[in-house]
Amino acid sequence: MEKIRGIIGSLLGIPTLPKSVRNVLKQYGASNITSIQVNRAPLSNVAEGLLSLVTLGKWKQIRENYDEIYHIYAVLKLSTGQTLLLEKNETVVLKEGRPKPEKGNQTMAVPMTGPIPLAEFIDKTVKRMGLSDYTTYSPFSLNCQNFLLNHLQANSIISPQLKEFIYQDTKQLIERTPSFSRWLGKAITDIAGKGRELVEEVAYKRGGLVRGRRRFIS
Repeated sequence: MEKIRGIIGSLLGIPTLPKSVRNVLKQYGASNITSIQVNRAPLSNVAEGLLSLVTLGKWKQIRENYDEIYHIYAVLKLSTGQTLLLEKNETVVLKEGRPKPEKGNQTMAVPMTGPIPLAEFIDKTVKRMGLSDYTTYSPFSLNCQNFLLNHLQANSIISPQLKEFIYQDTKQLIERTPSFSRWLGKAITDIAGKGRELVEEVAYKRGGLVRGRRRFIS
């Protein structure tokens, strides 16, 4: 029955956590997060190429005042010894493991005052954002930096230094990007996100397929 509800929800666009995320929460939700490391890495060449495509070759001109544009993600260490990756691409990702170190990757530890149950950490953020905004990706608003900031703010573990590390002002990028390109970028990630959710619901009994991590504007 849960599988059927998940498939129907994906087809109708009803907000729901991806199956892979639900399965991780079932398995580790009661475990405590003992440390969180926030990472930022420059966008990959693939992402830069896609941005150039949707902006009809004008991406370098649009981003000329930005030395780097970063993708933001977090690595969670659990009391049971597992390490989880938390990020937002075309949809929410929460899976075991951590990404391989990348050139230009920078990290900052989150100032935690005590352990936080994983399920509580996620639930507080969902309540703060609303399930629709939590699961929906938008390159210029509901992106990876917004996603991570909301987790830290919802759980009262943000600091001024960490906020500065995560937040990248994209106002100028938004103003300089043609409205058609913004629409196209959003449409592509929407289709990719719904497609991935449907694949998880149909094909995976446990966990889900987690693909590449580079979105348009992180």
